Amino acid sequence: MIILSAALAITSLLSPFASFAHHKTPNAEKDTRVSLFIRNDSQTFHDLKIDGHSYSLLAHESIFVKAPVGTVIFADSRFGKFRAGDPLLTVSAALNDDHVGLQ
Repeated sequence: MIILSAALAITSLLSPFASFAHHKTPNAEKDTRVSLFIRNDSQTFHDLKIDGHSYSLLAHESIFVKAPVGTVIFADSRFGKFRAGDPLLTVSAALNDDHVGLQ
């Protein structure tokens, strides 16, 4: 009986800290970005611009992209019918875990 009372007393003292131990930080929220692979299916390199950053994609190579819905991926060099600055793709939830090929 004394042991049970002591255990209850300790539990009641620590109960305010229980919510602190399981508190979620802002970084623990679910990641809502979309993940996709962009593959260069052509014989030449392609330069892409994603969120202001330029990436060179060599022939037959892929790049993994993780970006929020609505992010626009632009051509950053001329290839095929595209010129630098032309939008190639807008990231959408439907593209999650997808592979997109560029010619």
